[in-house]
Amino acid sequence: MRRLAEAGFGAILADDMGLGKTVQTLALLLARAARGPALVVAPTSVCDNWAEEAARFAPALRCAAYGRGEGERVAGVDAAGSGDVLVVSYALLLRDAEALARQRWATLVLDEAQALKNAATQRAQAVAALQAGFRLALSGTPVENRLADLWSIMNLLNPGLLGSAARFGERFAGPIERQRSEAARARLRRLVSPFLLRRTKAQVLTELPPRTEIVQRIEPDADERAFLEALRRDALARIAQLDPADPNKNRFNVLAELM
Repeated sequence: MRRLAEAGFGAILADDMGLGKTVQTLALLLARAARGPALVVAPTSVCDNWAEEAARFAPALRCAAYGRGEGERVAGVDAAGSGDVLVVSYALLLRDAEALARQRWATLVLDEAQALKNAATQRAQAVAALQAGFRLALSGTPVENRLADLWSIMNLLNPGLLGSAARFGERFAGPIERQRSEAARARLRRLVSPFLLRRTKAQVLTELPPRTEIVQRIEPDADERAFLEALRRDALARIAQLDPADPNKNRFNVLAELM
């Protein structure tokens, strides 16, 4: 990733979930901290996690979640400098797109980048308007449903690398998805592989420590047992009232009670 950053290219880190994409990214942010502020764009649900992981693994970074009053948010963007990492949700990126686009970010991180798989959305267009020296997308699934997902993400990182959307469809998406062309698949792989790092759990299994498995049994207390017994009795009463002449409907009703 550092080599790509030095060369002026964007990158996708597509490791399987659980292989440390966040920690690897924090190491990169530390290495690039002196170059200027960094912006991490992430789903709302993981913004606080970024700040917590930064405090744990990269305390030298001044990492803060972006989410106070509008005036404070804009002032924080304008004042961001070397060593600062601002974590903003995709929702707030849309709201404050103009202020965030004014700043020149040394590093831009797009977490859960599959959220940008549609290039026509306001979200993707807001990301495209951001100024950044290096762009990094994090996604365990850069292709969720169709190859156009990959084009959309890569076009935000390295505009023009895969051509226009129409040209990409002609050269790669159509032949691969409709004709199962191995030649087109190989060409696409050669084109994107320098910019995409992906490791699966199977590939790094030998590097991981032995798994520790802990089984902890928890017995329900008296109130919980009484509640479960009441549910069981109610379910039995309802099942007893089912019409035996309609077995198909009965199967679904019994299944609903079991769930």
